[in-house]
This record gives sequence, structure tokens and C-alpha cells, in this order.
Amino acid sequence: MKKIIFLILLSVLNISLYANDFNLALELQNKGEINKAVSLFEKACNNDDLKACYNLAILYFDGKEIKQDYSKAKNLYTKSCEAGHVSSCYNLGLMYDNANGVTKDILKAKELYIKACDAGDPYACINTGYIYENDESLRDYEKAKKYYQKACDKDDSSGCHNLAVMYIKGLGTEQSYKKAKEYYQKACDMAYSSSCINLGVMYAKAQGVKQNSFKAKELFKKACDAGDAKGCRNYSVMNR
Repeated sequence: MKKIIFLILLSVLNISLYANDFNLALELQNKGEINKAVSLFEKACNNDDLKACYNLAILYFDGKEIKQDYSKAKNLYTKSCEAGHVSSCYNLGLMYDNANGVTKDILKAKELYIKACDAGDPYACINTGYIYENDESLRDYEKAKKYYQKACDKDDSSGCHNLAVMYIKGLGTEQSYKKAKEYYQKACDMAYSSSCINLGVMYAKAQGVKQNSFKAKELFKKACDAGDAKGCRNYSVMNR
């Protein structure tokens, strides 16, 4: 029994030491001592600190502070993704989606996005939905709607906006202006200006809602105040 306790204590101590390596690496990176930071990230990563692998992958991918190396970034993202690091799965999916240092593989990208989405990453849910909506070989509007819904349920504004568009167009679901209004409003409330504009258009043109010029202007102004030029133009037209 004592041996078991001893081993557990050693394990906890090692985890603490590796965490210290990671934290120190962050401090050194912030100070601009990048070579020392990379060395510590590598040490922590080799001892299965997934955050260290992820941060090191970002450095190699960006190539801003160290020499860009997509191959190393891919290997590091793969290692941490396979161990359950959600953001690594998402970023690896982006590499396959955008052919960054690898052959474009939309199926592999989708697989990784779904893994990250199921683990709670709303951006991965959106990208999965986008693939199902727009890739001709994989097009499935019902699945696209499903993944936009997942993103929206996690309070991601673009997921709610895309879901509203699906309801407006009747893609993967029956057309429903009521549902579209609901999701445009949710996204607008989260400062997604395109949703504010689209909802404003619904009120201005009485698309599935009672015409309300005051409400339309209010929504266009909100988008304009957020820096959206289209919102400003629509607001100006409403005030002529």
C-alpha cells in the first residue's frame, strides 16, 4: 500500500513540475525569450502536457516567432488531438480543410471537426455545418442544420445566424420565418451585425412578421453602431 501511495505522490509531483515548465515557457515567450520557451514547451510536451504541445504547434504553424514548420505543427496537433485536446483537433481540421502543409482532405477535416464539435467546440460545429451545406460531394442540409444548431445551442452567434438562414431558405427543414426571426434575434443580441440587418429587413419588408419601420431602423442602427457599413446604408435609406 505504501508503494502505491509513493507512486501516486511521484505522479502528482511530476505533473506539477511539467505544469511549471509550461507556465515558465509562457512567461519566457511573453518576454521574447522564444528559444528558451520552445525548449520548455518541448520538454513539457514530451511529458504529455497537451497544452504545451498545442502552444508549440501554434508557434510552428504561425512561423512568426520561430521558423514555420507545418509538418511539426501537424504532428504536435495530432499528438494532442489523439489525447483529447479539443482545440488541437479543430486546428488540425483547419490544416486539412485549407491544405496548410498537407494535401487537402475534406473528409479528414470533417472527421476532426466532428470530434471537436462533440467535445464542445462551437467553431468546429459551424465548420462541420458549413461543409455539409456547401461541399457538393457531402451536401446534406439536414446535417448542416444539425451542426449549426449545436453551435447556436453553445451560444455561438454565427451558428445562430446560419441556422436562421437555413429556416429562411427552407434548407434541411420546413421554411419558418418564425424560427428565422428567433435565431436572428438571438444572434443580434450577441452583437452579430449581419443578423441585426437581416432581421431589420424582415421588419422593413414584412417577411413573416408584421411590418415595423421603427424596429427595422433600430436594428439597422445597431448594426451601424457596430461598424457594419451595410447597416449604416440601410439606416440611411430608412431615414430618407
